[in-house]
Amino acid sequence: MTRRVWLVARLRDDRLGFPSDKRLFVFIPDVHLVSRTRRASFNYGTNSIPMLTQLCLNLKVMKSQLAGDEELDLYQLGDLLVLWRQPTKQSDHLSAAAVISNDYPELMGALRHTSLDCQFLFGNHDLMLYGSDDYLAWNWRYYVQRDPTAKRNALILHGDIFDWLEKLPPAPRAAIVSIFGGYHRTGKWTLESAMSAMRRHVRALHEARSYQDYIQNASPAQLGLLDSELEPTRDRINVQTADSAVSMGLQYLEFASSHCRELNQENPEDLDLRLVVIGHTHHARIAVRESKDGEFLALMDCGAWIEWCRMGNGELRPNAQLGVLSANDLRIYQLED
Repeated sequence: MTRRVWLVARLRDDRLGFPSDKRLFVFIPDVHLVSRTRRASFNYGTNSIPMLTQLCLNLKVMKSQLAGDEELDLYQLGDLLVLWRQPTKQSDHLSAAAVISNDYPELMGALRHTSLDCQFLFGNHDLMLYGSDDYLAWNWRYYVQRDPTAKRNALILHGDIFDWLEKLPPAPRAAIVSIFGGYHRTGKWTLESAMSAMRRHVRALHEARSYQDYIQNASPAQLGLLDSELEPTRDRINVQTADSAVSMGLQYLEFASSHCRELNQENPEDLDLRLVVIGHTHHARIAVRESKDGEFLALMDCGAWIEWCRMGNGELRPNAQLGVLSANDLRIYQLED
């Protein structure tokens, strides 16, 4: 089957801190799988599951063919599974996850294949899996550097921490920052107390919504014009800044910038964060904050495989996006059958 690939956004900048063209990072954003039985109750679902499955299979083949000095690092950015539309009793979360996974054996088999070595993040829709034996390798965040001797330049996380920082009361907000945002797990919050506080508030958030027509965005996310040129000469394409942005194009940029600034100041020997990679909003975009004193931060929101996006010309497309990073070159692609 012939597929089309469109360039959503590009930022090539040496300040990103990942100069090597021998290492490729690939980021798959929110998938939001729900069991086929529950899927019949909603007016939407995961987009293009066969195409996403084939993408994972192709990445596995690509990884097997790398030269000895080449690397491919794959991250799934959270909300792979949606537990909030399955039975929500505490004892049911693991079985609900198994039911969902069993309904999509080809996709889950490809994505979780050991040779692909995908790194998984918890999102707000599957955080209840924390602590289960089958999900011990999943994480809340990853700090990434260009090589083992360098400072970590990138923070990879689902992105919901920025939503919670904005909306939650002080106590659970402090717990979330302590556990999910801090470089070291310190402070008065234990992991157990933080998880308990967050579960209560996340449950309240989800129980207040019906999810009949959408999860995150009632209206299609604004992307701007897509580019069919996959080897562009321009270093910046569709980059959102304070001077030029589509609707919600700068969402979380200030939160991400201030958060990374604090982490860098607290851990100067280990961190020099210049890039934040997230999912969560279902709005594919690259946003940049630059100050006169030399501060630089790029936020790459890799989009989703659920809901819709709207092009600059008004055309609608189902979200099917992924982000990539190599040789100080950030890109987001939109895939189509």
